[in-house]
Amino acid sequence: MTQSPTICVEDSADTKTRCLNQRERERLLGRIHSALYWVGEFVPDEYEIDGRKIKLRDTIYSFISKDDPTEEEVEAALGLANRLQKEVREREDDLRHMNLSVDDAKELMDEVAGLMRAVDELRHIEDEKVDYTKQRLLDRINDERRWLKFVKEIK
Repeated sequence: MTQSPTICVEDSADTKTRCLNQRERERLLGRIHSALYWVGEFVPDEYEIDGRKIKLRDTIYSFISKDDPTEEEVEAALGLANRLQKEVREREDDLRHMNLSVDDAKELMDEVAGLMRAVDELRHIEDEKVDYTKQRLLDRINDERRWLKFVKEIK
């Protein structure tokens, strides 16, 4: 969460101040663990990691928009994905254990969803690079076969 949580009150009717009950907490945690929960969520514009603000959306866009990322770029993307996955687990622990208002819990859940989306985007960079490399290799093999066939025909 970008700001400190609101002090919650057990019997409040207002979701800004009412404490999250155990049933609501379990429901929110269940949603986080449902398949493809983060689909359609936005990657946060900025996110603070280890005291440093990162322009997360721009960083991810620059990683995924490269046609042929280098090994170093793929490793950097996967490193960021691993660090963001750690943040997801920490935020999930906050949701599980902190005394939060209903609104703060929903805000935290949205933050987790955005981070999960960022992790997914970054992890797919490697898949796309593997697919691209595989396709280039198959294209070269097909070119070689055509040349061999051509050479046999002219002999």
